[in-house]
Amino acid sequence: EMLGEGKYIGELEKLQSHITSSPCSISQKAAQAAFTDGVSLPGKTLHEFEKKRNYLAEALGAIEGVDCPAPPGSFYLFPDVRALLSSRGLDGCNEEGLARSLLEDARVVTVPGSAFGAPGFLRVAYLPDMGRLEEAAGRISTAVDGLQ
Repeated sequence: EMLGEGKYIGELEKLQSHITSSPCSISQKAAQAAFTDGVSLPGKTLHEFEKKRNYLAEALGAIEGVDCPAPPGSFYLFPDVRALLSSRGLDGCNEEGLARSLLEDARVVTVPGSAFGAPGFLRVAYLPDMGRLEEAAGRISTAVDGLQ
């Protein structure tokens, strides 16, 4: 039996998951060294991240009903899928259902934005190599075309 009001439990679970799932101590020490010693990404690596970010943001933004601006940093995109869900008559479906559908139908992992306080958005990493990103973008586009 849950203690507390149900409307708060889900939100508290989200908060708890982000507070308690932190990087391991080795990663924390590496990050500390990077900040302390001023380590920066080599130009080639930075260029590759920008290239992948821009490609995927453009590919996802080309899907009707998806708005996907390229962020200035990070290695995640947060495409806004609210218009997509609405235009496909999927108002009863949220980004969690869309993320599940993309996983099952397109075999592409996305994370519902509601886990980050951004319902109506998905979180998509652009870490894989360009070939895999191109494949993933194609799979997402095909899966979205098949949404009812």
